[in-house]
Amino acid sequence: MEYFKSRINFIVISFYFVIAFSFSVLFLGLENISFTSIDWIFHGADMTHHYVGWSYFKNDIWRFPPGSNPMYGLENASSIVYSDSIPLLAFFFKIFKNYLPDNFQYFSFWIFLCFFLQGFISFKLINHYTNNISYSLIASFFFLISPILIYRISFHLALGAHWLILASFYIQTFQSQRFKNILWGMLLPCSLLIHFYIAASCILIFGVFFLEE
Repeated sequence: MEYFKSRINFIVISFYFVIAFSFSVLFLGLENISFTSIDWIFHGADMTHHYVGWSYFKNDIWRFPPGSNPMYGLENASSIVYSDSIPLLAFFFKIFKNYLPDNFQYFSFWIFLCFFLQGFISFKLINHYTNNISYSLIASFFFLISPILIYRISFHLALGAHWLILASFYIQTFQSQRFKNILWGMLLPCSLLIHFYIAASCILIFGVFFLEE
């Protein structure tokens, strides 16, 4: 039985991996999937803003407090947070800055990640309540083609993390309170390192569930 469940999970994850990649290609174009493709980023003011913030942050030394980005310019504040460059990934990839090409960008990877997690988490959430794989697969596509998701991720990358809101609801499907606490302890800091608006939504959902218990 456990082997069967593991097999199903592997197939589902593989399915959403392919779907997320396909959506990313349709969204960006195959030529823009590469980590070194940056021309598409400069077609919008917000996206350019995100990339410039990341570029200055990557090429600067590590500072305290973490996230300080004074090279970006004092008039635009001095933190990677304020350029909406998805600080979570900015911190991670800066670790490898000595090995990254000058024109490295993680935005295409982020778009792929958002599509993957949006599809996969919505599937898991729906399947928990319906226990119907076919229905859950079909229903998850309504989350993937959500107009507000497509609209936001097209120019304001960090706000494409709708999967964090879905994950906030999915956490409550687990029986173990200890496990739920661990997941909340991971999700809330993660949301804060992506975007404060998304974090506010997650904190509000957490507060409702906390008061309910």
